[in-house]
Amino acid sequence: MKTTSLADLRKNRSALMQKVNSALSNNGQSDRKEDDRFWKPTRDSAGSGSAIIRFLPPMKDDDLPWITLYTRSFKVEKTGRWYINNDLSTIGETDPVYEYIKPIYESKDEDEIKKIKNMKRGTSYVSNILVIKDPANPENEGKVFYFKYGKKIYEMIQSKAQPTFDDQDPVYVYDIDEGANFRLRVKTVDQYPNYDSSEFDSPAPLCKGDDDEIEKVIEQYRPLKDLLKKENFKSYADLKAQLDRALGLTGGVAPKRATDVASASDSDQEVKIPKKAEKPQKQESAPWDEDDEVQVKPPKKTEAQKPKAPVQTSVDDDDDDVALFQSMLNKG
Repeated sequence: MKTTSLADLRKNRSALMQKVNSALSNNGQSDRKEDDRFWKPTRDSAGSGSAIIRFLPPMKDDDLPWITLYTRSFKVEKTGRWYINNDLSTIGETDPVYEYIKPIYESKDEDEIKKIKNMKRGTSYVSNILVIKDPANPENEGKVFYFKYGKKIYEMIQSKAQPTFDDQDPVYVYDIDEGANFRLRVKTVDQYPNYDSSEFDSPAPLCKGDDDEIEKVIEQYRPLKDLLKKENFKSYADLKAQLDRALGLTGGVAPKRATDVASASDSDQEVKIPKKAEKPQKQESAPWDEDDEVQVKPPKKTEAQKPKAPVQTSVDDDDDDVALFQSMLNKG
C-alpha cells in the first residue's frame, strides 16, 4: 500500500485538481449493522442537525476523493417482498436486476414498464472527511471517517469546482491549502433529510495550515478502495436467488423488511417502510441514496391537471442504464 506525506499532497495538488475536474464533468453486503467507520450527522427530535466537516483529498491507493456506489431498493407489490442490495455495477459487473429489467424496457410494453419503474438504481458517494465540529458528538471532532452522501451534496461540490459564472473562482474543496470547510445543515422535509441550507465556507487551509495537525489527519485516512473489494458484495448467484424470491419466481422466504437486508456500510440510511393500516406512501428511496434529499417543490397537481407523461422506451436506470457498465463515474 502506498503511503502519503504532506509533501506528496502539495506536490500533486495540480494533477489532482485536473483529475477531479474531469471526473466531475463526467459525473459519476450483508445484514444491516452499525459501521463505526462511517460518520453521520445526529438529528434532534425535529429531524434537524448541523456539523462542520472537511472533505479530504485522495491518499494511499485512492485515485479520486470519492467513490460512487450503486444500489437497488424496491418492493415487489405482487409479493409484498423487498429487494435491497448493493448493485454489482458498482464494481463493473453485471447485476441480475439489470438483466431482468432490460428486456422489459426493450419490449416497449407500457404496462410492464410501469411495474418496474421502482427498480432503478440509487446512487451515492463516499469520501473521507475530517470532523471539525460535531455539537451532538464532540468526541468525533478531530477524527477522520467515511462519509456517505447523495446527489445534492455531490452537486454542491461540483458547483464549487465548476462555477456557473465567470466572476466566480473554482474551489476544489478537497484541497489541503485552498479547499473549504463544509457547514452541513440537515432538516426534515416530507419525512426525508434535506440539505439545501448547507454551504461551503470561504477557502482556507486544512487545520489552519498546521502541518503537524495535517500529518495527524493523514495518518487516520481510510482507503476508499477498501469499500469496493469484491468480498463486500454478494455474488451474482446469491443476488439472482434473492431477486427470484422477491419476484415470487421461486420458493423460500424473501426479506419483507427493508432493514433485514440493507448494506453493512449503509448504517446512516433510514429506509422508509409503510406502516400497516396507513395509506400507501411514495416509493422509498434506496438506502444508499437517502441523503439525496427531497427538493422543496410546489404542491403536486391533481391527476386531472397533470399531463400524461410518456413512457420511456429505454432502460430508465439512473438516467444512463443503457451504458450501465461503461464507467464507474456515470452521471447520477
